[in-house]
Amino acid sequence: GLDVNLPDGQYRRTALHSASIEGHTGIVRMLLAHPSLTCQNAVDSEGNSPLRLAANQGHEAVVELLLQQPGLDVNLAGERMLTALHEACHWGHAGIVRRLLAHPTLSCHNAVDRDGDSPLMLAVEWNNVECVRELVAVEGVDLETRDSQGVGLEQVAKIIGNGQEAWQVVREELGRREEQRREERTRTLSVDMGNGCLFGDLTRSTDKFEIKVITKPTFK
Repeated sequence: GLDVNLPDGQYRRTALHSASIEGHTGIVRMLLAHPSLTCQNAVDSEGNSPLRLAANQGHEAVVELLLQQPGLDVNLAGERMLTALHEACHWGHAGIVRRLLAHPTLSCHNAVDRDGDSPLMLAVEWNNVECVRELVAVEGVDLETRDSQGVGLEQVAKIIGNGQEAWQVVREELGRREEQRREERTRTLSVDMGNGCLFGDLTRSTDKFEIKVITKPTFK
């Protein structure tokens, strides 16, 4: 019978690889519906999965179909350790970045490729502002990431010369997160307790609350 998972002899690509890279949504849908299909995570001779190829080429409708496939490994990396999220951030496909980040099993937010670049690093380097906005909205994304040479996001934006707008988005989010941490660390409690007053500093840490109480005596 027909082997829907059979790869070609040159690039080791299946029909699903070919349909995904070309953006043939209808063919991808038919292949995914085939009861014997098991190649959703198969990689070609260069380590590319169908999802990664579709993300690279910006075929958002194909990416959406693949993400619905049970058993899909959304975090799968190729030979250069590039994930689908890396590809989408590199090429500025913000809609695909959004869909990938929304997938419940995605855990490669801060994964680095062979050069030590995270998806955010690539988005800043290529000044893909909308991709950066999608990434920084996720609390788990590391805004202080550095590549294998120890170069951070601000330095990358300056070195490349075209990433200043993207870096500004990161900088604003860094400020917001720092303000949030400051508010969580220190809160002031002031309570009017009739004849007496309770003044306290509520200092919040990860495992305790520290309260100082000053009680105003009652005079008769």
